[in-house]
Amino acid sequence: MHSKGLTNTAPARAAFRNHFERDVDPDGTLTPEERAKRAEFARRAFYSRLAFASAKARRARSRNKKAISASTTLTAKEGPDGTRDLSAAA
Repeated sequence: MHSKGLTNTAPARAAFRNHFERDVDPDGTLTPEERAKRAEFARRAFYSRLAFASAKARRARSRNKKAISASTTLTAKEGPDGTRDLSAAA
């Protein structure tokens, strides 16, 4: 689908870029150059915050996974018939 050029996301991307320009100059008083410069900084800040939140979530998931694996250790118990039973110790 993408390789055939059947997707047309250009209008959506343009609207998203324009959103930053409206945020930095809601009254339209800045020069186009200054508005574009500030919009670029706003866009970079947006993606930086997004990346930070993503890294924070991944770090929290990783810590949670490590805490769970550390709390469940396997112990071997020998049953009356001589077989070993592996069960999670709580």
